[in-house]
Amino acid sequence: RNVLHKPANISMEQAGSVAIAGVTALQALRDRGRLQAGQRVLINGAVIENGERRSRLSIVTPNANILRLRDAIHPEEVRTPVRRVAYIAQLVLSGDADPDEASPQLLRGIEQLSQVMTDSDSRGLLDRATRAVLSQEFYPAMRHLRALLPREERLFAAMRQ
Repeated sequence: RNVLHKPANISMEQAGSVAIAGVTALQALRDRGRLQAGQRVLINGAVIENGERRSRLSIVTPNANILRLRDAIHPEEVRTPVRRVAYIAQLVLSGDADPDEASPQLLRGIEQLSQVMTDSDSRGLLDRATRAVLSQEFYPAMRHLRALLPREERLFAAMRQ
């Protein structure tokens, strides 16, 4: 039941290391990502679903981009300026947008956000997001943009009062 045939295109050493890599990835998602039973994770465009119980999984790919689906911005949630810009970065990470086409959109969006979010902390996050986009590092760009979401919510709350 737990034995599989080794694919012909990999060595015995590679086949033997698969279990170790799998355990390490599971630990990373469980311990670092706090993956709970039944949750799904988007990893470089591949969705991994956790079973009934928390499992162990290992990510061995260097610089793998990991985003729990519960943390993802879903299309129906793209209703605010920060969410729109962060969503573009997320689309690049999931493989649903071309990085070369998305970069100008991201940079324009960040520039527009900087016209409204003028406090030093927000400016710092926007500057880091800009540098990340210019370096084609879309995961850090998305992370910096997502950090602006609570600030944006406070701005909208203040406007509603």
